[in-house]
Amino acid sequence: MRTRPTWDPGGTKIVSFSVSSCAFAGLGGVEKILRSVEGVEIVRRRRFLRVFEEIHFEFRFRGAACIVWEPWADSSEYVVAQTADTEPVDLAPVEAAFRARKWWSALWPASSSTSSTA
Repeated sequence: MRTRPTWDPGGTKIVSFSVSSCAFAGLGGVEKILRSVEGVEIVRRRRFLRVFEEIHFEFRFRGAACIVWEPWADSSEYVVAQTADTEPVDLAPVEAAFRARKWWSALWPASSSTSSTA
């Protein structure tokens, strides 16, 4: 999936990125991607039916506080960014996990690795 990263002034770290929200089957897809990244700890998920909240997830990555937010709560994209004005952490592993997701994976559940025999 295509992402649009924002780099630090030195051009060495991804400090935020945006990604289309249309490619996910709800917030479950976003959560699945976040949980797949080593070093991510989800702190808070937006409560069910609080559809006007812009911040969908708060998480920590390598000690840095980060969020997944949707501008105006009805945008067509999510923004993943660090929230504190501290030394920027490189969000490249998180961005790579989102970039690796294929748009069609939201259309059906992942196939099972088990098979049945008749």
